[in-house]
Amino acid sequence: MKSHIRFLHAVPDGGPVDIYLGDTVVSRSLPYGEATPHMLTEAGRTRVRVLPAGQTEGELLRNGIIIPEQSVYTVVFGHPETYAELLPMEEPMLELPEGSGGLRVANFTTPAGSCDVWLRRENEEPEALFSDVNSQEVTEYAVLPAGEYSLEFRSPKGPTMAEALGISVQPGRFYTVYLLGRDQPEEEAFPVITVQMEDGNGAAAPCRPVPAAKN
Repeated sequence: MKSHIRFLHAVPDGGPVDIYLGDTVVSRSLPYGEATPHMLTEAGRTRVRVLPAGQTEGELLRNGIIIPEQSVYTVVFGHPETYAELLPMEEPMLELPEGSGGLRVANFTTPAGSCDVWLRRENEEPEALFSDVNSQEVTEYAVLPAGEYSLEFRSPKGPTMAEALGISVQPGRFYTVYLLGRDQPEEEAFPVITVQMEDGNGAAAPCRPVPAAKN
């Protein structure tokens, strides 16, 4: 059985990396804050390795992973200080109410701290969407009418964590907004970056097959 998988590089200050799924390289020179496309691969147990870009030694991560059948996954490697943790996130294969989309937030900022997410639609006043989203936490999906929105990310420390993010919610689509970086507002105005990604929703996003492993 086939499944879909992609990888997101979420290690602050991490350099570009090569990613291996089994014995096959599936991404070269992936920079911090970016993700691979969805890839079609065999379900089941396999191994993930992450190495500095262009290197064949000095593994940054080597870990086993189980890919469920007929699933769509985003795998985040983003332990606060190292590459030593894989964080699989299953993506939805669900139906939404007509004219609506789904939006969730994944907080991978460090050090551990919570975040409040506010939503503003066009000329309306902002309203709280998610409260106290802790580090390493992923919210449930909020169902929103299709349209144009702005997201604001506020820290309990006071300053805004990241620049406001404009997002276009399309009907029948799911989105995850990832917060990456080190939450140090006393040093920088916007220490956190936002990465918006459209989720699988039945692998609606473009994907490519993983080549067969070489023996």
